[in-house]
Amino acid sequence: MNAGDISSPFLVVMNIVAEDLPPVDTTGKIPKTFLRVRCGTDVQKTEVLRWQGPSQTWVNPLRFSNIASDSTVSLTLYYRRWRQEEVVGSVEKPFSFFNDYNAREVALALQCSDARVKTTVRILCCTDYKAVNGALLVSLPPSNDIANPGIDTVSNTITTLQGHLGAATDAWALLSPTLESIEPYKQLFDEVAKIHPFAAAAWGLLSLAWNVLQAERNRTKKVLDLWGSMVEAYKVAQEDDILQKVDEFKELFSDLMKQTSECALFLSQYFSGGFFRRLTNVAADKKIEEFQGSFSDFHEAFRNRAQRTTVIVSLASYECVKFIERQVVLQRLQPHPQDGSADSRCLSGTRSEYIDRVLRWFSQEESSTLWLTGPLGSGKTTLAFSIAEHISNIGRGRLGAFILFRRDGSLGMRDPRRFITTLAYQLAEFDDRIGDAIAAAVGSNHNLETLPAHQQFQRLVLEPLTSVVGLRDGGPIMVLVDALDECDEGQSREVLLKHVISKGFGPNLDFIRFMVTSRPTPDISELLNPLKNPDIRPLWLDVETKEAAGDISRYFQAKLDEMQVLDMNGNFEGRDVVQELTERAAGLFIWATLTYEFIKVSPAEHLKLILSDASYSSSDTDQHLRRTYETTLEYLVGHRGVDSVKNEVRTFIGAVVVAQTPPGLTPYALGRLFANERIGSDTFQRLKTLIASDESEPVRFVHKSFYEFVEDEGSKAAGWYISGSEWNRVMFLTCMLRMKEYMATYMEDPADYKPVSWQDDAHIPYVCQYWMYHLIGVEEPDPEVQDTVYTFFSTLWLKWIHIVMLFPKLPGYDLVSSFNLAVAWAVKKDVYKAMFQHASQFLQIVLRSSSVQDRPHTVYSEGLMCIPPSNSFRWMYRHVLPVTTYVPATEADVPVLLEQQIPVSAVAKDIPSADAKEGATPAKKSAPVPTTTVGDSKISEICHHSGPVNCAAFSLDGQCVASGSWDGTVQVWDSTTGLLRYPPLKPGGGQAYSVDFSGIRIVSGHGDGHVRVWDAETGQSLLDVAAHQDYVRSVAFSPDGKHVASGSDDMTVSIWNAATGEQIVGPLRAHTAWVWSVTFSRDGNLLASSSRDSSIRIWNTKTGEAVHDPLRGHQGPVFSISFSPDGNTLASGGSDKSIRFWLVASGKQVGAALQGHNDSVNCVAFSPDGTRLVSASADSTIRVWDPTTGSMILDPLLGHTKDVSCVAWSPDGRKLVSSSGDRTARIWDVLTGGVLLVSRVSDLWVNMGGP
Repeated sequence: MNAGDISSPFLVVMNIVAEDLPPVDTTGKIPKTFLRVRCGTDVQKTEVLRWQGPSQTWVNPLRFSNIASDSTVSLTLYYRRWRQEEVVGSVEKPFSFFNDYNAREVALALQCSDARVKTTVRILCCTDYKAVNGALLVSLPPSNDIANPGIDTVSNTITTLQGHLGAATDAWALLSPTLESIEPYKQLFDEVAKIHPFAAAAWGLLSLAWNVLQAERNRTKKVLDLWGSMVEAYKVAQEDDILQKVDEFKELFSDLMKQTSECALFLSQYFSGGFFRRLTNVAADKKIEEFQGSFSDFHEAFRNRAQRTTVIVSLASYECVKFIERQVVLQRLQPHPQDGSADSRCLSGTRSEYIDRVLRWFSQEESSTLWLTGPLGSGKTTLAFSIAEHISNIGRGRLGAFILFRRDGSLGMRDPRRFITTLAYQLAEFDDRIGDAIAAAVGSNHNLETLPAHQQFQRLVLEPLTSVVGLRDGGPIMVLVDALDECDEGQSREVLLKHVISKGFGPNLDFIRFMVTSRPTPDISELLNPLKNPDIRPLWLDVETKEAAGDISRYFQAKLDEMQVLDMNGNFEGRDVVQELTERAAGLFIWATLTYEFIKVSPAEHLKLILSDASYSSSDTDQHLRRTYETTLEYLVGHRGVDSVKNEVRTFIGAVVVAQTPPGLTPYALGRLFANERIGSDTFQRLKTLIASDESEPVRFVHKSFYEFVEDEGSKAAGWYISGSEWNRVMFLTCMLRMKEYMATYMEDPADYKPVSWQDDAHIPYVCQYWMYHLIGVEEPDPEVQDTVYTFFSTLWLKWIHIVMLFPKLPGYDLVSSFNLAVAWAVKKDVYKAMFQHASQFLQIVLRSSSVQDRPHTVYSEGLMCIPPSNSFRWMYRHVLPVTTYVPATEADVPVLLEQQIPVSAVAKDIPSADAKEGATPAKKSAPVPTTTVGDSKISEICHHSGPVNCAAFSLDGQCVASGSWDGTVQVWDSTTGLLRYPPLKPGGGQAYSVDFSGIRIVSGHGDGHVRVWDAETGQSLLDVAAHQDYVRSVAFSPDGKHVASGSDDMTVSIWNAATGEQIVGPLRAHTAWVWSVTFSRDGNLLASSSRDSSIRIWNTKTGEAVHDPLRGHQGPVFSISFSPDGNTLASGGSDKSIRFWLVASGKQVGAALQGHNDSVNCVAFSPDGTRLVSASADSTIRVWDPTTGSMILDPLLGHTKDVSCVAWSPDGRKLVSSSGDRTARIWDVLTGGVLLVSRVSDLWVNMGGP
C-alpha cells in the first residue's frame, strides 16, 4: 500500500517551538513547561521540560489519526509547579486550517490571560503520512540557494523521528566524524540540493543510517546488500554528464532523495531496535527486497540516461499505519502508569539462589504460577526487580508485563479493577502481533470498564493471545506481579485472585506464566494454596537461612566501604560491625536498608547509636521492625522540645498516610496546608531517613511496613498510632479552613478573580479537589464535621465550583465522580444527604453548561439560573441572583432539602454570605413540599412518591426513569436531576405495580386490572385496556415495541397490541396462582412468566403454546425472571432467597443456585451485555453478580431501609435504578456502588389498598 492511498485524516505536529514565554521568578522553584494539543476528542501532550528561558523547543512529534473533518484543534501551553498546572495561553483552529498548512511551518499566537504576554507557538504540521516521511516536501518552492529555509525544517523533522539520538543539533554533531565512508557522494547531494530542498535532509538521514549500520554491519548480509544497491545508484547518478543535466533529471533526483530518506529511516529504526526491528522477519525481508528493487530501478534509469517511472517504497506502509492507529485504540484501556525507578535491585552477588530457582522454573515448567512469598521486609520487591532484569535480558526479552501494586497508588496501582487493562496494554507493547490482536479486541468491546475481571481477562488477554500464530515459538513469557497484597481489599481483589491469578493463562497458553510476589495474607494464602491448586509453585523467602545472612553481610560490607568508616581490618572502633549489623538484621532486608539510610546521614555517630541499642533482638519479624521504627523515630524527634516536635512529626506522618495519592502532597504543600513551614522543611529533613521521595515530589515513605507500623494499634503506647478516621477528619477540617482563607483573600469579589500561580499556594489544588476523599474517610461525623459541611455548602459552594473549573484536568480525576463519593457517604451516614444530592444535581448541570465552562465566573449568575427552581441551592444563593429572578415569598415556598431542612431562621433573611459567622447548624424541622402550578394541578418538581415504590425502569436512552407506587401514581423523571418531566400520572386505578418503556411509550400495570399506555414525551394517555380481573403484577414491551405482555393475580398471561389494545395471544391459563413476572426474549419469539405457584413457564409468542413443561426448582413463589441478552439463559429469583439459572433450549436448571440474600429475592435482571446480573431483595439490599462464576462483583448496595421491590439497568450498563417499600427510588453508580440520586418522600400517603 502506498502512503498516498491512506485516506483517513491524520495530523502530525512536530518541531514545536514556544517563543516569548512569560518570565518566571528564578529565585524560587523553576517551573516546567509543556504543550497539550487536543484534536477532536484525542488529547496528547509534549514531554514536560524544565523552563530554560523565553524560548522552549520540543523535538518529539505528536500524532493524531481518524480525525473528523469538522474537528477543531486546540493548543494549550502550561507551566507546571509543584505538580500543579498553570495555563500560559491557548489557541484553537479548525482542522481544515492545519490541512491548508500541510508540510509547512505555521506560527500561532496564543490567547493569554495576561494581555501583556505575547507568546507564540511555531509548529510544522503534516496531514498525511507522506508528509511525515518528507515525501510532500517537494511542495516547498524550488530554490537555487542551498540555504533554503525548508532544509532546516526537514532536518529537524528527520531528527525528530530519530528520537533515540536526542535533539537535532546533538545528532548532527555526533555524526560528523563518521561520514568518511560515504563522503565521496556528498557532492551529489550538494548539487541536488540546489534544485531540491530535501537533499540536505536526505544526506543527514543517510549519514545517520550509515552510522548505525557501522555498528551492526555483521548482523545481516541482506541489509548490507541493500546498502550496496544504494551506492550503485549514487555512483551512476554522480557521473559528470548526469550532474550537468541536473535540471533535466529533476524529478528522478527528487525521487532518489525521497527514496534515500525512506530507506535510511528504515535502516536506523531496524538496527536501533525501533518499530521496524520489531517487524516479523518475513515483513522485514520483504521491505528490504522492495528497497533493493527500487534502487536497482534508479541505477538503470540513470545508466540509460532517460527518465523512468519509479515507485517510491514508503515507510508509511500498512504496518506503520496500523502501528500508529493501534496505539490510539489501546489508549482506551487507560493503563495505570507503572514506575519502578524508586525500587532497589539486588546487590550483585546476592539472592543468587532464589534468582536461579526462578529462572529454572521459568525455563522448565509449564502452566504454573510462581508465588514468591515471605514475611514483611524480606526483600520480595527487590528480588522481583532483579528477576525482571534477568528475564528482560533473555534474547530480545521475555518479560511480557510487569505490574506493580502500591498502596500509595502513585508508583503502582492499588485498584485491582485496573489490573486487566494495564496487563493488556503492557502485553500489547511487548509484541506487535499481540498488540494488533488486543487492539482488535478493544475495538470490538465497547463496555470494557463494566466487564467483570474474568471476562476482561478472557476478551482482552486470553482470546487475543490465543489468536497470535507462532507466539509459542519465541519461548516462555513471564508476567510479573509485585506486591499483590498491597492492592485494595474487597470484592474486586477476591475476583482477581480467584478467577485470574490463581488460574493463570490456561493449558493453551502454558508458555505464559504468572510470577506473583506478596506476603502470605489469609485471602492470598487461601487461593494460592498449592495443596488446593496444583498449578501453584510457592517459593518462601526464608529470613533465617545462612544464605540470607550472607547476602545481608555482603550488603553491609559494600555500603560501609562506600562510607569509608571501616579500618584496614574491616572493623569500626575494634568491632566487627558487619557481623553485628548482620545479626541485628535477623534476615530482614528492609531492616538492613533502613539501617543503611540512617547510618549514612552521620556514619560514625549513628553507627555508635545502633550498636549501643541492646533491645534489638526479637524472633518475631513484625516486632523486630516495630522496634526499629520506634527507635528511629525516638532518635529523630530528639530530646529538646519533644512534645512540639513530636506533634509536628505526627502531623506530617498522619497527613501523608491518609493523603489521596496520586497526586499526594509535597513537603512544601504540607507546610502550607498546616500553615507551619517547619512541617514542610524541618520535619521533612528530620524524617528523611524514612522517606523515599525528594523535596520536589509528593512525600512517600520508604517501605509499606512503615505505614503498617503507624496504622497498627500496637504503636499507640509509643505515641505513633495514626487512626485513619481521625486523620481524615483532621485533613477534611484543615482543607475546609484553608479553602475558606484562600477565598477570603483572593475572591472577595468573585467576578474579578483571576487564576493565580499555585507556586505559593501549592496546597490549594489538593484542598479543592480532594477534600471529599477525606470526608468519606470519617467514620463518625461529629457536630464540628457536620457544621463544616453546612458552612461549605451555604457560603463557599459557588466559589468552590468557580475555582475547580479553572484547574487543568488531572489524569484519572473526575470531579462529578469524586463528589458523588461524598454523596454516597452522606446518604449512608445520614448527614445532609438531601443537600449533597441537590449539590450533585447542581454540579452536573453546571458542568454541562458550555457558557459556564467557557466563563467560570458566570456560575454566580448563569450557573444558578440553569438549575431548576426546586434545587435548594438556587434559593440558598438567591441574594446573588438578579432581582427579576424568582425568589420564594414565604416559608411555604422555600425548597426543602428532602428530609433535611435549611435553618428555618434563614427563611426570613438571606442565607449567610461568605463572611457570615461559621457554625450555623440546620434545624431538622418539617416544611411544606414546594409546588408549581401546571394546568389545574400542583406538583412537586422532584419525584416524590407518598407510598411504597413498586417498580422503576429506565427509558431506552437512559435520560429518564418511570416509577410506579402504591400511591397510585406513575412518575416520569430525569435520571440525573430527579426532576419530573410532567405531572404524576394518576389514572385512578389503584396501585401501579409495574412499568416498562419502549422508545416513545410507557406501559403500566395497575391494581384495577388495567394495562395503560402513555406517551413518554408528554404523559398523555394513549390506551387503557381492561386486561385482567385482578391486579396486574407485571407488564413488558416486546423488543420491537409493538406488543405488551401482562401477568395478573387472576393467574393468566396475555399479549396485547400496544397501539390498539387488541388481545393478540391469551389469556394463557397454565399457572395455578398469581403471576408475578413476565418478560420477552430479546428476539421477541419467547415470553417467560413466573408465578406464586413456584413455577416458570416459557411460551411461544406467536402461538401461545408452552415451549417446555413448567420449570421447577424454587421452594416457593418465583417473583422475578430475566432472559440473558443472547436468549440462551433465564435467571429467576424467589421467596426461597435463591437465584437460579435455566437453559432456555432445554428448560433444565444449570449450575448451583446463587445464595447470599437473607430474604426473598424480589427482582433479577441481566445487564444489557449479559456479563452481570443484579438482584433486589426483601433484605433491603441489592447485589451485583457475575452470572458465569456466581461470585459477587460489588459489595452489597446498602441504602434502602425496607424491602427492595425492583431493580433495572440503564441502557449503557453503568447505572441501576431501584424501588423500595421505603417510598424512594434510587439511582446507583454500578462501577463504584455509590448512590447518585434518591427521590424524595412525600408526607401525604394515601394507601390505595392491596397486599
